[in-house]
Amino acid sequence: MNSLGPIILVLLSMIGFSPEDHQYVYNEATYDLLSSVEEESIKGMIVPHHTVPMDIIVDMYKRAPDVKHILLISPDHFLDEDRHVTTSKQDWSGGFGKILNNKDLTSSLLALDFVKENDREIFIEHGLNTHIPLIAKYFPEADLSNLMISKNTDYHELNELLDALPDDLFIIASVDFSHYLTYKEACENDEKTLEMMEKKNYDEFFVKSDAYFDSPMCLYVIFKYYEDFAMEVFENKNAADYLGSYYNTTSYFTIGFK
Repeated sequence: MNSLGPIILVLLSMIGFSPEDHQYVYNEATYDLLSSVEEESIKGMIVPHHTVPMDIIVDMYKRAPDVKHILLISPDHFLDEDRHVTTSKQDWSGGFGKILNNKDLTSSLLALDFVKENDREIFIEHGLNTHIPLIAKYFPEADLSNLMISKNTDYHELNELLDALPDDLFIIASVDFSHYLTYKEACENDEKTLEMMEKKNYDEFFVKSDAYFDSPMCLYVIFKYYEDFAMEVFENKNAADYLGSYYNTTSYFTIGFK
């Protein structure tokens, strides 16, 4: 961190960021200044929730146009065997400002019998909260609904969920790809995943493990919602590109729908 780093961190602490957020926010601000990407007409996007590849996450937020209604979807990392889809009607607030919940949409989703409300776990789910400061910064006028989608959720429920979504949403799918593999194995699996996505081979999504991606359910929802749009891969990177360790890696795609 350069000589301004400690000053930046003190200022951030004064406006409400917790200590564990400091390095994340500093990196995000740095990447924002360095990023040279321009806005594009993407309708939705797939981005990581690991903060290691913050540069490619920021690039996607900068590519996105001004949006009004966001649906942020994430895997359910709590692995509750009884839970399928979880949401909350609460707003988000903190040092980043306030993001209003799209209560009309959230209430309509809660009318589905497999969608339950759990404020606490929504707010501590890192697949969601990684993106909240970015949404607040780049989409300050947007409202937001959040969903954690567990691996217990079946085709019928996902299709029922899709039927309940309005057609004016900007969906952000928070998905990390291959886990726990060597760099070489991860690259091989990413090639197979890319082929699956390009061919929209939805059935194959559901038989793959974390060695390919951590949420086939989130991928299914976003690919079905944007089925009539083209997929564009902007980046495919690996934690090894940042950390230099080629064992037990995680890989990342950033994808936009146009």
